Amino acid sequence: MSEPIREWVSELRRATIDTAERPTILVPFELFRGESIPPGTFELLAETHVVLLGYFKVPDQTAPGQASMQFEERGEQLLEDLSDRFEEAGAVVDSLLCFTRDPDDSVARIAMDFDCEARLIINQVADVEDVLLAVTADLDTETVIGIFGAMFLQSRPTVHLLDIGKEVSPEAVDRVRRTLVSIGFDDEDITVRDARARRPVPRVVEAAADVDVVVITRQRHGLETYILGDRAKRIAKGYVGPVLVIYEKTGIDSNGDDTTSTPAE
Repeated sequence: MSEPIREWVSELRRATIDTAERPTILVPFELFRGESIPPGTFELLAETHVVLLGYFKVPDQTAPGQASMQFEERGEQLLEDLSDRFEEAGAVVDSLLCFTRDPDDSVARIAMDFDCEARLIINQVADVEDVLLAVTADLDTETVIGIFGAMFLQSRPTVHLLDIGKEVSPEAVDRVRRTLVSIGFDDEDITVRDARARRPVPRVVEAAADVDVVVITRQRHGLETYILGDRAKRIAKGYVGPVLVIYEKTGIDSNGDDTTSTPAE
């Protein structure tokens, strides 16, 4: 085996090991519409495998292929610049462009294709000193705390636990606390928050007024979703910081009309 090939194989192995030990976080953002990646996001995701998805919403009268021909070069350059910044912060990055009529459907498909464990709804963020973790009755504690710990254990922010839903017992919240302590968080840096609002979205928004990041799980589809829309998006509209949405272990269906480029180098 030649030296250049040996070095290439060595780099590939290191990248594979590095990625395997990191949670995979999807970061979608809309190209050329004023939406950008806030500076603090790069440090927030420094310990993760980032799937950076730049999407362009194609007008009904335009073919996705036509939009791709017109904007692909600019989009690739933007993604390359953003990928460099994530890598400088310490993240492992895959990036790709998507030209689509249905961004939500495309985001879901890419999340499934890359086996993403969570999605970040971007917003302004600086130093992460306080993180709110929403506790649901059916929270997959092991999965959620595993991802949470991979992202935040090194920086050790104060963790604020908030129950959302009348069916969440104090014992369930305490189980999350004990699991956080078992992986290395200090018990004195974990608090239990309360809020006057009883419905999940206003409850989270109220309790998160002074925290830097909100972490929630992706709810199962139900009546609330169909009537009021996606819970994470509604929280993001009322909250000034980023929302990390940890996916439940369910399939994500997709059949939208889009054109996705090969991952950017």
